[in-house]
Amino acid sequence: MSLRSVTFGDVYRRNAERYPDRTAFIVGGRRVTHADYLRRVERLAGGLASLGVKPGDRIGILSQNCLEMVELIGATALLGAILLPVNYRLQPDEIAYVLADGAPVVIVAGADYHDAIAAQQGSLSSVRYYFGTGAAHHHVAPVGTALKNH
Repeated sequence: MSLRSVTFGDVYRRNAERYPDRTAFIVGGRRVTHADYLRRVERLAGGLASLGVKPGDRIGILSQNCLEMVELIGATALLGAILLPVNYRLQPDEIAYVLADGAPVVIVAGADYHDAIAAQQGSLSSVRYYFGTGAAHHHVAPVGTALKNH
């Protein structure tokens, strides 16, 4: 296998096989092993795929660093989709511009950004699904129930 043919998915799988119990991430005091991470991103990737997300599709995320963001990075890589990270420090009109220009099919918003994303609904024709992390919000479906349970 040449270096050019190695994907992030290959790295995740190799790490889970070779170092299943080693810590991959510590986020908010929570320890995630390589095996746990692979299981979580495969499950999330399966949920996204069941919604019709395919290689080359863009998935937008507006969030500060959190476990859900790390999982979305992994799931996007496994699917061959493209992650569209949106800087949470942008102003609402700048967020709208980035999302309209990037044309994501899915948007995931951190708990602090549910309102910012809800304000964009209806103006982003490419977006089929809006998900949120953290506390429930009436304009975005919780990632945990909407994606991971598919």
